[in-house]
Amino acid sequence: MRADHGIIEAPAYDLYLERKGNAGSPLEDWLRAEKEVEKVNASRIEKSNLLNALQRRRSEIPVHAGKGAVRLSAFHR
Repeated sequence: MRADHGIIEAPAYDLYLERKGNAGSPLEDWLRAEKEVEKVNASRIEKSNLLNALQRRRSEIPVHAGKGAVRLSAFHR
């Protein structure tokens, strides 16, 4: 999964500003920013998949399940 050029550009520039142009290179800034953006995207996808799985599981619980259904709904916040 590759992040969009425009999404990486701002954090790469922020990294450049942090180091004040010293010790490092724009390429290192870019690669570091790309890795951070991809990590955030992977985390979002994982959370989304988990929420979808919980929603599917919740829909499988019979209405007459009572308190068990209420407890599971607490995880869906």
